[in-house]
Amino acid sequence: MKIFKSVKNVALMGLFAIAVGCSSSQLPKREMSNELSEKYATARDRIVDHVQYDLSFDLTKGKKEYEGEVDIYFNLKTKSRLTIDFREGRVAAVTVNGRRTTDFEYNKKFISLPETFLQQGRNQVTVKFAHPYSRDGAGLYRFEDTEDGRSYVYTDFEPYDANRLFPLFDQPDLKARYQVNVKAPKDWIVITSVKESEVKKGRDYKSWTFPLSQKFSSYIFSLHAGPYKVWTDKVGNVPLRLLARRSLAKYVPHKHFMKITKQGFKFFDEYFDYPYPFVKYDQLFVPDFNSGAMENVAAVTYTERYIKRGGATRRELMRMSNTVIHELAHMWFGNLVTMKWWDDLWLNESFASYMAYLMLAEGTEYTDSWIYFYSKLKGWAYWEDQLVTTHPIMGEVKDTGQAFAIFDGITYGKGASSLKQLDYYLGGNNFRDGVRAYFKKYAYKNTKLKDFIGSLSEASKVDLDRWSKLWLTTSSVNTLEAKYQCADGKVSQFEVLQTAQDGFKTLRPHKVQIGLFNKKNGRIELSRAQAVHIDGEKTIVGDLVGADCPDLVYPNYGDYGYVKAKLDAKSLALIESDIHRVKDTLARLMLGETVWHMTEAAQYSMKDYLKFAINALEHETEESLVDAITYNVTRWGKNYWPYEGEATEEARSWRKDAVKKLEALFWKKLRTEKNIDFKRRWFQAYVDVAETRIAQNRFLNVLQKNWRLGGLKVDQDRRWSIVKRLSALGHPLSAKLIQAERKRDSSSRGKKSLLSAQVIAPNFTKKQELISSVLKEKSRYSFSEAKSILRSAFPSHQRALKVQNQSFYEDLLAISKVDDSRTIEFARLVPLNCDSAANDRLSQFLSTEPKLPFKALKRLKVRRQEDQKCMRIHKRSF
Repeated sequence: MKIFKSVKNVALMGLFAIAVGCSSSQLPKREMSNELSEKYATARDRIVDHVQYDLSFDLTKGKKEYEGEVDIYFNLKTKSRLTIDFREGRVAAVTVNGRRTTDFEYNKKFISLPETFLQQGRNQVTVKFAHPYSRDGAGLYRFEDTEDGRSYVYTDFEPYDANRLFPLFDQPDLKARYQVNVKAPKDWIVITSVKESEVKKGRDYKSWTFPLSQKFSSYIFSLHAGPYKVWTDKVGNVPLRLLARRSLAKYVPHKHFMKITKQGFKFFDEYFDYPYPFVKYDQLFVPDFNSGAMENVAAVTYTERYIKRGGATRRELMRMSNTVIHELAHMWFGNLVTMKWWDDLWLNESFASYMAYLMLAEGTEYTDSWIYFYSKLKGWAYWEDQLVTTHPIMGEVKDTGQAFAIFDGITYGKGASSLKQLDYYLGGNNFRDGVRAYFKKYAYKNTKLKDFIGSLSEASKVDLDRWSKLWLTTSSVNTLEAKYQCADGKVSQFEVLQTAQDGFKTLRPHKVQIGLFNKKNGRIELSRAQAVHIDGEKTIVGDLVGADCPDLVYPNYGDYGYVKAKLDAKSLALIESDIHRVKDTLARLMLGETVWHMTEAAQYSMKDYLKFAINALEHETEESLVDAITYNVTRWGKNYWPYEGEATEEARSWRKDAVKKLEALFWKKLRTEKNIDFKRRWFQAYVDVAETRIAQNRFLNVLQKNWRLGGLKVDQDRRWSIVKRLSALGHPLSAKLIQAERKRDSSSRGKKSLLSAQVIAPNFTKKQELISSVLKEKSRYSFSEAKSILRSAFPSHQRALKVQNQSFYEDLLAISKVDDSRTIEFARLVPLNCDSAANDRLSQFLSTEPKLPFKALKRLKVRRQEDQKCMRIHKRSF
């Protein structure tokens, strides 16, 4: 390979050196860490720029590792020592500016180059390397399909794992261009950020050549390869491809996927007023993917969990569609214009999240997508923002480890909610024009929050300094409560009170709508929606004086504000009995979730919430609302229910009665519901709550006699859900049922379901065996399989077994020394729930400040708080 790309580059190098002049500035000595610190990244950015990588990969070297070579071209403003990020690989040779050298250090974390071989101006570093394929889904992951023997590889890098593929400067503000060559098995297709320019055939391989890419950050570079099934389409001049592994291809809703993608292109082309910035657009479903999706430039990856072997419901398709549009939005916001450092990660994810819901609502059949936004994304944010681990939307991120830890409900949900509020606050056209100006001004550059806010301020002529400070640099969620009086059937006085969360003082400016509702002809309908600017503790709403006296008031109608609502006594009493009569679907959802928020806060008893939920579900006709309420009672709610051995006889009796009532309701709905999507929702609710012998016998008949539950065909994934439920309940035939399904389903998904079904059984010895195998036999299970074991080990009703897991803390500390990623998953095994003694033990453990990954510690603190919440709910309810 050539030392310099051209004579032109040599000339530029000389000019650059003259222009910069000499400096004695040096990069600081780098800490020995698996992470990259902001301090070091900032210093490196000051002296390095104009980066290009010429890459060669050989993927034909077997199943354990691949080999490669990289030419790194860059300008060095100051002659200095330098490190190149490369974790867990093997370095065969290093050449610096044409001189082969052994005078470098490699510590399995980064390559250190002395300044002796480097020069001010243009440099070339060539590294020959090898690296094992990843087993935890980060870096270059290799998957062997047990169904057909085919192999697939794909990359996943955010925030700091591109250096597990090849040596580079792995930070977002050192954008680079990439030229790629790949040698791969002959039946594989290779995908990266650009379309291949040439493919040459060898005897048992093909060589793929990709032209030089546009400039973008390292975490969104990608390399995917394998014998994928490919569907093609086109939008304008942009070629589209969708890919999936062969054994799952028949289940992929490829027509729907392409339709949504093209609708997204059309919407963003108009909204952003900036053409799609890359040359093609590929999307891949990949196995064992750790997250929902990743916005690699023009080569997006998705989890296979979106592929339903029994067909997807409308709601499931909407959820998948939302992710598709989220990732497409990133091509502009995140990929074209990129944050300088991870403290602005929230803006990257929040913007894509908000734009996805906006696009679905205005550009697709999913006009009701804001319902899902409130119930899932904003609900996640409310929960996260009330934890002891809450943090400002924008906070300090000292290193890439902390960046990984803030992928949470605040980064996504609260951030997106704040942007929805800001859009309403400024006016939709002003917000849109600010976004357009931002893309035009900062294309292919790195930015900070002030750049985005500045574009919005300029477009709207609104000073956002105070807004930004109060919304983005503080934590917690505010609550709004309407106070009003009526005389002669009319409102005579109306005000809105704003309060801060316990332990916090911040009160924020909000623009919301006050909804007044009245009961008419057996329905509760909106009679007045009044836009109001809220600021401070009390806001007088004079515009509502003279309005008809309402039967129900909701202080955030339309969900424009990121606030919780406190209902007055009259409004609460009405929805307790008549929530199903509220005509507006979003309002009905928000009112119902407000009651759940009160229950979580121990302001409303679990007994009363169950009555409320059963009454609402008896009448509810919208799938999204059924989903929200059943999730509360069967997933979240059951975490707070009393169990045998830990509650009074009265509480245990209530629990048995609650299970019977819910089983009866869900079974009735499952049998009588005609809408197939609804029927699938009722099926899942029934599986989640079922405990009685009657329910277990029904499940046996489904598995052994192929019964249809209420006429619903039970596919293989639903069969596994039944088997796991029976195993969790300790049914005597569980072991035989598990083995029967194992024979029916040899897929990778079946393997994970098998492991889940085995570990979820109420057999402490078996649990210990499987958990120990994850701890001590790392090569036995893939990371995805290990997660299946750890996440299923202790369902909420097996609290006694969870507390019995006395070796948890020792095991957690042991695994943290060798595997950060599994430490985070291992923290799910925290042995407590509604138990003061176990809670005290966890507090003692945390007080010793063990050296655990940031996210693992966060998970432990959250579990302690959730346990304390459970005890408060018990005290209030039982």
